[in-house]
Amino acid sequence: MIRQAHAEINLFKCIIELCRTFTTVKVIEKYGNYVRVRVDRLDKSIGSVFGQVEGFKGQYDVSEYSVSQTTLE
Repeated sequence: MIRQAHAEINLFKCIIELCRTFTTVKVIEKYGNYVRVRVDRLDKSIGSVFGQVEGFKGQYDVSEYSVSQTTLE
């Protein structure tokens, strides 16, 4: 129970960090320890977005993540 609460807190801290960087952060789906968000990256490169999320690994105990651009398909 405590481990799950800790994971939830870290998840929301990651979202808060994203909100500090991006003007729009939408939670698309969330279940368990999984969350999918969409951000408007504006003038940021995909590499800078990746770098920010990579920094979450140690800081917020993130074990897996992916970063991708939206396609037109």
